[in-house]
Amino acid sequence: MSSKTYDIKQSHIAEIIDYDRQCFPAKRDTFLKGWLQQTQGKSVCVIENGQIRGYAVRRQCVEGHKVGPLFADTQEVAVQLFSALQQDIAGEVIILDVPENNPLAIELALNEDMEVVFVTSRMYQRGLPDIAHHKVFGITTFELG
Repeated sequence: MSSKTYDIKQSHIAEIIDYDRQCFPAKRDTFLKGWLQQTQGKSVCVIENGQIRGYAVRRQCVEGHKVGPLFADTQEVAVQLFSALQQDIAGEVIILDVPENNPLAIELALNEDMEVVFVTSRMYQRGLPDIAHHKVFGITTFELG
């Protein structure tokens, strides 16, 4: 099995939207169409045997760059995506909001020598949403919920 990282193109968006529904508890088609194509951003996906195995988005911030979402089938795919997002910004600050309920996401951040800047919790009235939590290596953004 051979997997390859690609910059997300218009032809990938429908499949990315389908993949996103595994990792986010609501439809967000319109949001994603814009989020994936941000100016001064970068969006990548991993395709293996013709199937999306993960995707990630990087956007420029006031200081450095923020990654989110980082959704992947496995930790190896997450590392591949995270690495692809850093290739053209080597040495610059990169921020990743890692969910505490995914130990492999925490391990990824530690292996990348990232440091904890702040901690926050999400609280749900009716329990955790029914999503593939093990695929969430970085949330989309705290700013938008």
